Parts: sequence; C-alpha cells; structure tokens
Amino acid sequence: MSGFLRRSYLQGQKISGLTTDEAFLGAGRQSYTGRYVSPETAMTIATVFACVRVIANNIAQLPLKIYRRDSAGRKEEAANHPLWSLVQGRPNPLMGPFIWKQTVFASALLRGNAYVEIEYAGSGWPAALWPLQASGMSARLEKRQAIYEYSPSPSDVGTFGRIPDYRVHHMRSLANDGFEGRSVVREAMHTLELALAAEEFGSRFFGNGAVPGTALLHPGELSPQAKENIRESFDTQHKGVGESHKTAVLEEGMTIEKIGIPPEDAQFLGTRQFQTIEICRWFGVPPHMVYDLERATFSNIEHQSIAFVQDSLMPWIVNHEEQMGIDLLQREGWESNLFMDYDVDQRLRGDTPSRYRTYQSGIMYGQLSPNEARAKENQPPYAGGDQYFRPGNLKPVNESGSDAPAMADERNRRRAEQEQRQAADDQALRDLWAAAQSGLQARLENVVALETAAIREALEDTELTIFVSWLRRFYEREAPEAYREAIGALLQTLAARTGRMVALSLEESWTEELQAELEAYADEVLTQSADGHAASHRRQIEALVRDEGAEAGEAAARAAVEERLIGWSETEADRRARKVAFSAGNAFALATMAAVGIAAVAFAARGDSCQFCRALDGKVVAIGEEFIAAGESVTAANGETLTVKTGRRHGPLHEGCDCTVRAVRES
Repeated sequence: MSGFLRRSYLQGQKISGLTTDEAFLGAGRQSYTGRYVSPETAMTIATVFACVRVIANNIAQLPLKIYRRDSAGRKEEAANHPLWSLVQGRPNPLMGPFIWKQTVFASALLRGNAYVEIEYAGSGWPAALWPLQASGMSARLEKRQAIYEYSPSPSDVGTFGRIPDYRVHHMRSLANDGFEGRSVVREAMHTLELALAAEEFGSRFFGNGAVPGTALLHPGELSPQAKENIRESFDTQHKGVGESHKTAVLEEGMTIEKIGIPPEDAQFLGTRQFQTIEICRWFGVPPHMVYDLERATFSNIEHQSIAFVQDSLMPWIVNHEEQMGIDLLQREGWESNLFMDYDVDQRLRGDTPSRYRTYQSGIMYGQLSPNEARAKENQPPYAGGDQYFRPGNLKPVNESGSDAPAMADERNRRRAEQEQRQAADDQALRDLWAAAQSGLQARLENVVALETAAIREALEDTELTIFVSWLRRFYEREAPEAYREAIGALLQTLAARTGRMVALSLEESWTEELQAELEAYADEVLTQSADGHAASHRRQIEALVRDEGAEAGEAAARAAVEERLIGWSETEADRRARKVAFSAGNAFALATMAAVGIAAVAFAARGDSCQFCRALDGKVVAIGEEFIAAGESVTAANGETLTVKTGRRHGPLHEGCDCTVRAVRES
C-alpha cells in the first residue's frame, strides 16, 4: 500500500450512529477506511457523477412512445391512447418527461432500484407518475407477491405505508432474485472509498501549499511553548494554496529547509487516474464519455460513441421499455398488443454523408419514401414525397426479350443514383457550413463589439485628422490580429471537416499530407479574410469622416460614424459569418478537389436558389478558372443581369448565396 493511502486509512475515523443509507450500504461489509459510502457521498466523486449524468441524460432526451402492433406485425404510434400525453407530455404536474426519466434512471443507477407511484384517475387510467425516494422504500417478495412499504421524508409526495403493487412502477438493475436490484454504490464500496481517500489526500496535500514538510532550524534551544508559537506563526502566514510563495522573514538566526515530496506520495495522481477507469467499469461507461480522452482518438471516437449506445444505454433502455409496458400497459383486461419503445435513431446517427447515402439507398430500393427520409432530418415534407420507388430494370432471371431496354434503364438508374449522391453530398457541405456560420457569428460578435468600442473611445474628444491617423494604424495591426485570433481555430476545423467530407465523397484517402496542405491554405484564407474585413471597415469610416465632414461639419461626421457603428453591431457579425462560412467552405472544397487530382468543376446551385445562380448551374470550368470574371454579368432567364466586381471561382455568387462547386470526372 502506498504511503498516501496508508496515511489516509489511518486518518479515517470510525463512524457510529449510521444513517439508514449508510447501514444499508455497509451492512455485512468492512470499511477499510472507516467511511461508509452512500449514494449521496458517491455523487461527490466526479467520475460517479459524470457516469450517472451521461447515462441518465442520454436516455432522458430520447422520446418514449406508445405503439400498437397490428395483425400483420406492423407497428404504429398509438397517439390516441390515454397514456400518450403522460409519457410524451407531463408525467406529473411538477415534471416534464426529461426530468422524470432523469430522476428514475439516476435512482436506478445509484441504488439499483427506482420506484414510481402510479396515481390513477376516475377513468381507471394512470393520471400521474410520481418518483419515490428509494431510501424510504422497503420492497420484498412474500409468496411470489410484491410487497411495497413506504416511509416518505417530510418533503416527499408519496403515500405512507403499504402501497399495492399495481400502483408501483419498479425498475431495477442487475438482480440476484429478479426483484431487488443490486446497487452499484453498494457493490463498488471499496473502489469508491479508495477514490474518496485519494481525493481527500490531494485536498490535504495542496491545502498544505503542496509542501509535505518544512523545517525551521533555530541555533539555540527553545521551550515547548516557543516552538509552538513559531510553528503557528509560520503556518498562519504560509500554509495553504492562497498563502503559498509569500516571502518568509526569519529572526534570531533561524534557517529554513524544505523536505521533498516522497515518491510514494506522488503516486496518488496515478491512483486517481486508475480509479476513473475502475469506476467507469462499474457503470459500464466508456472513459471518453466522462472526458477521459487519454486513449480516445478522432479515428475511433465515433465508433466508441455508437458502442456506448449499444452496450451501455440499450440494456437500460430495453429494461425500462419492458417494465413500463408491464406496469402501465399490460394490466388485466387491457390491450395486449401495446408496447413502449424509445426512439434511439437520433443517438445512432452517423456523420452527414453517411446518413444521406443511407437515405439514398433506402429511397432507391423502396425502403423509404423521400418524405420519410426528410422527417429523419427534421425537414418538412413536400408534395409527392410520399411515393416509394424501386429500380426499373429489375425483372425475373428467365424473362425473355431484348436486353437493350434493361441496359438503358441501368444507365438511367446509375445516372439518377449519381445525381442523388451528388445532391446529398452538396447538401451535407451546406449543412456543415451553416453549422460553422453560427459559431463564426458568436465569435465575430465579440470582434465587432471590441472594434466599435475602440473606435468610439478613439473618436471621443479627438480631432478628426488625428482620429483618421489612428484609424489607419488600428486597421493595419490591431483589428486584423483580433479577427484572426477570434476565428482562426474555427476556420481550421472547418477546413479539415470540409476536406475530409469532400475526399470521402470522391472516394479518396484523407491523408496527413492532405490535411497539412489544407491547414496551410486555411491560414492564407484567414489572412485574406481578416485583411478584407479590416480594409472594408476602414474605408467605410474614412469615407464617412471625409464626406460628412466636408458637407455638414465635424459633428455630423461623428454622428454618421456612430450610426454606422450601431449598424455593425446589429447586422455585421451575421452578414460576415455567412460570407466567411460559405466562401471559405467552398474554397476548402475546391482546394481538396485540386489536391486529389480533379481537373474540372461544375457550378452547383440549389433547387431554390436565385435566378442568377440557376443561370450558372451546371457550368463546367477547369479547376482554378473562374465561372465568371470580374466585371462580367450573368443573365437570368427573365432577362435581368447581375454584374460581379470580382471574379468567382466558386460560390457564393452574391450576398446570401449558398451554392457550391461539384467535381467533374471523366466518365
């Protein structure tokens, strides 16, 4: 046993007068530290709290629905069932579905059992579900009959005394007898005691200023009282983290000597790390889900997350589905074809390109309608989207006749499949860039706030000629630097994710060399964006000072600048974020295509894009060439024209545009 643990055990005091929880959890077990770990004290351990939270929260956010299975074995939502509003709306007047499920699962995770009192209405159907405190419940089996006796605390709403079993929803964890669940806290008592001991030792260690020992040496002999006075005075001034590193003043020829950290004391850091893994094993939670990322990588984190759903959450989910069905739906005389089911599809969703390819395959082979696929992405249906499709070239093997129609159908099918896949890939990129836009907007709001505050401060009580000189210096150095610092990391992330999605859609390998090349390009894009932002804002303010000052005087110029600053605060971050997200995203996509050898690209407009974008849709150019040059115009179908000031090698074509480029490969 290491030194710090030995001392922690010896410092533990024997506890008498145990509470109900402590007596229950410690019954028949010896505590090596003198501490009995209850569910409440266990929750003070960060890893326990995180494990309970991650399981309870992840399940609580899943919709729990009632289904009815018909004679053909198909299931349909029983939205008209009397219990639908109870499980989907409010289980009781004080709780929503999330809090109710979170409370139930937290109790089952910590105590092994969760109890809910079922309140019935006059109609005979359950009207409310009230979670009970597991510590106040005594549950046992007598002649195969469940007996529940409850002693609620003063703050509880439960029924005192015996509760009939039909009024109790009882969910339990792993159980020896199938009735009373085994508490993880109880079974893992020694593991949790060790974690608390390591935590206490760390607190004492750093509470002593992280100094295990300090010796004060006096040249003469001191009385016991003098020694105590010196020790108390020194500890008062230097003990504790907040008092550490202060200068010590020694008198009467005293010297100070520090005692180093014993190696066995330093072991407590490793012990704490090991205890994190051990507690995760008890709860069946992968360490990366409680933010222990030591062994997690970006290449396996998605698969680990899916494994968490399948191995950690699903046993609890199935347990609760079955028990809810038994306790609420399958009473005598009620429908036997009803059951409850959690919708876990949202937790098993893959990345955007993978999902869209799955939808594409399901639509093409008649397993999904377009509207069903849209519903899974929380998108509204469209007219005609409820139709099911299947490949037109499928026929019996022995059917005679010419193969020419089948070959034509096959070519059409492949062309349609390719178009659907390209549309899905285009939409996946737009979704990624739209998500980046919100993150960019939050960061750019801070940039604009700092920018406007600096301009107001510089403009106050300063001559305009001096202000203009300051303005040029500000936009040459400070403003671009703040801009780059605010969005640089996010732009790097956007470049990596865009590049990876484009490479995967082109069935190309995503290599470290390609990522490094794209990161370097992202730095160039960041610098161009920062310089462009600074130049645009500087020109705007200089023009206001020059034009308004010449026409209406200095006061009017100051008022015009203030009005422009207000306008920036209201709209500039949103406008700039959208422009950066879609312009940089397109640039990263184009750079990735060039890096993997794509020679030509096509302009890809959305179906609901503006008339100018639709006029360019499908136009093919060699990669690196412009779809439209500076000063050129694009003419829409209605005859209107749009003239661009700068050439466009990719979208956006104009303000608010979200068009993309698409790789063109030789067939």
